[in-house]
Amino acid sequence: MHRRLEGVKTAASQRQSLFKGVLAAVLAAATLAAPVAQAGYSNGGFETGDFTDWNVSYYSNTNGGISTFPPTDKSHLNLTTTTGAANGNNTIVVGVGTDAGTGNALAYPKWGNNAALVNQTGGSYRTSGIDQTATMTAGDIDASDGNVHIRFAIAPVLVNPSHPNHQQPYFYVEVTNITKGTKLFYTFNFANQPGVPWYTVGSTQYTDWQAFDIAPGAGLLDVGDQVRLEIIAAGCAQGASGHYGHVYVDGIGSLFASLHVTVSGPTTAMQGDQVTYTYTYANNSGVPATGVVVNAVNPMDNTSPTPLNATFVSLNAPGLTCTDPGVGNAGTVSCDIGALADGATGSFQITYTVPPTASVIAPNNNLNNGNYHIAADSVSPFLGPLFQTTLFDPAASYTLTLNKGGAGVGSVISSPVGISCAEGCSSDSMLVASGGSVTLTAVTSGTNVFTGWSGACTGTDLTCVVNVSNADVSVTANFAPDAVPAIPVPVLSPLGLLGLIAAFLAAMGWVSRRKR
Repeated sequence: MHRRLEGVKTAASQRQSLFKGVLAAVLAAATLAAPVAQAGYSNGGFETGDFTDWNVSYYSNTNGGISTFPPTDKSHLNLTTTTGAANGNNTIVVGVGTDAGTGNALAYPKWGNNAALVNQTGGSYRTSGIDQTATMTAGDIDASDGNVHIRFAIAPVLVNPSHPNHQQPYFYVEVTNITKGTKLFYTFNFANQPGVPWYTVGSTQYTDWQAFDIAPGAGLLDVGDQVRLEIIAAGCAQGASGHYGHVYVDGIGSLFASLHVTVSGPTTAMQGDQVTYTYTYANNSGVPATGVVVNAVNPMDNTSPTPLNATFVSLNAPGLTCTDPGVGNAGTVSCDIGALADGATGSFQITYTVPPTASVIAPNNNLNNGNYHIAADSVSPFLGPLFQTTLFDPAASYTLTLNKGGAGVGSVISSPVGISCAEGCSSDSMLVASGGSVTLTAVTSGTNVFTGWSGACTGTDLTCVVNVSNADVSVTANFAPDAVPAIPVPVLSPLGLLGLIAAFLAAMGWVSRRKR
């Protein structure tokens, strides 16, 4: 009898150990399947009152100004690293206030109680920057489009001393996907840059707060990617103490708690082309908005001293009441959105004609589309970020052709936009100015695998950079079916998990009764 009781206890102990092991495995699987709630960037509103989780860097621009103009990489800024104390830089976190240089017209922060002030009144060759590298999480996905977003707001205050463009005060933003080794975004605004709605107080220029929204899509920016955001502001490169440039920064994260508008369009075009831009607006303020209006002024080129205007061709805005300047004219398109519910979004398109005599020679070969904003009842204008279309001579441009090879399935996309070869596509192409470069990214599908590039690209990295110079180029992306099918991991709801545990306990009880 004693031995039988010991046997029963041993069996019960074994069942308990087995149950704990299975329960631990189930809970582990459920935990891995659950989305991560928090967003990637920390202290994005600087509400700690300091630069917790941010790096602050100080530089000097005593090297004659920007070496490659317009800059497309931080290295082109031609900066020398210094210490803050040695160079007299002042990058701080500020509370509620107004900027004196704007006649106290520009108020900060945009949201909350604090904002960053990068390179405060930084003249005398002073340049400063802030940066943070964050891992993108499920909390950075916008449910409206299913993409990871990096959003933030900037308000620049730049003195305009009318120096050569490469020596003007400026701000520069760069977003780099470290995991994939690609640059997701960059922008550069210098004092008195055409196509930007500058307000002027004396020699100081500023804009309303500008919205930035980086969401290049799956394959370029995904959950798990480490992404570095860097924002730099600089005074003039001739060293005058009063020729400063600084920017206010706020709201870095995955969601704007406000109305906002962005624009997308062609990254390259030719003289006289018709180019179409899509203006996308949204309300993430948490409350319905009334009297919503989006205004868009025609893009402008960099022709000096008088920029040339792109002219209005047509408007595609179903359901909206809009006014326009008339075909062949420059001016403002104004669309009355009316009431916009929280979480609602929409878009419209404007087509312009590129100035037939616009410059196609760097650094002046850009069409600048940065004079557009959204406003509403009791809501001040919120600008969208500058979007630039590079203008080039068709006689000095070449075709980049993308082909897909192998028995597998996958997609390939390009940055800048031009190639988008989805699963059913076998080839695509884009025109690239001589001396330009294009980053191609391979995106796998299902259990398929990417096996490598051939042609103008080699290797097995998911991304490759194609340099185009004086000849057409061709690249092949190869995909293959995975030889080992993936084993699906079940995703259990809480009720499903409880049901599984109950069934397991019942089975253990049945085994116990049978052994008795």
